[in-house]
Amino acid sequence: MNGYFDLKMALAPVWQGDIIRNESLLFTPDPVTGETRPCRLLCAPETILRVCSADLRTEYLPDVDYRVENGCIVRLPEGRLPFFSYDEYFLPQPAEIPIASGSCPGRFVRYDPSGAAYLDNYKAIWDLYTADSATTGAALLTATGDQAEAEFGEGKAVFYQNGTWEFSNLTAADKFAMNPDDLAMIPIYCGVDGEDKAGLCCGTENCWAVNKNASEEDIKATLDFMNWVVTSDAGTTMLAEQFGPCPFKNAKTPENVFFAQANEYVANGNYTVTWAFNWTPAVDDWRAAVVDALSKYTTGNGSWDDVKTAFVEGWATQYANEH
Repeated sequence: MNGYFDLKMALAPVWQGDIIRNESLLFTPDPVTGETRPCRLLCAPETILRVCSADLRTEYLPDVDYRVENGCIVRLPEGRLPFFSYDEYFLPQPAEIPIASGSCPGRFVRYDPSGAAYLDNYKAIWDLYTADSATTGAALLTATGDQAEAEFGEGKAVFYQNGTWEFSNLTAADKFAMNPDDLAMIPIYCGVDGEDKAGLCCGTENCWAVNKNASEEDIKATLDFMNWVVTSDAGTTMLAEQFGPCPFKNAKTPENVFFAQANEYVANGNYTVTWAFNWTPAVDDWRAAVVDALSKYTTGNGSWDDVKTAFVEGWATQYANEH
């Protein structure tokens, strides 16, 4: 960790002590007025010690960037506190990649209450996937990922959507033994303005953490192991071979060509398409309804309007249930 972040402090239970540190806030708009809503704190504060950016490097000023009101942090209109506009919500699979945001391409996925913003682009991508495919129609509902992998690995398909982790399966001698020089990973293009400068999609929902309630022996062993992984020759070799590029000084360059291609896009000034699920309301329920509508559309038992309804009205329903 850097000098701005104390791991033990961050992992301490909030009910121990009388100070809550680094509580995360996300400013979003009111769905009716469009104005940025206050963010309620976990507990009503007696004193605010500091309001800062997520990386803890930028400190915001009271009565300039924010004010405290009724147990909430209120973002001031001319303040510097980051916020999301109404158009800049994240959505989960299967929609978070092909539906891009016009206001900030690749960074956010647009939730449009009219349902018309980018769903036509999404339809074009979905039709491409399901019509020009080695497996089509109702057979797609029972097809497996292994089948799709085999269709690509055996040369029956030209395109195959997957992640960097698929490299080892495609190139391993006991699998498909594909030549890395014949493989390329490209963005999913869907006709959105500015996507000619799109790079690859990148993101994660994971992080490293150490349980402060474990024994001191286990804590030390864990921290020693984490240090070994990112500093030793054996550890950094394992990371490069099994995980890919890592943001550490001693990190080795992986042989995975997909990582190299992702880095090349960035080096050429392309933006990285963000992969995140953080703010989808009732993600599993919303996704299940969208997948059901897509399945019916794909087999000819439903219309694209049904997909739009599940996508837009389903989001609104789940959001209302949570708020």
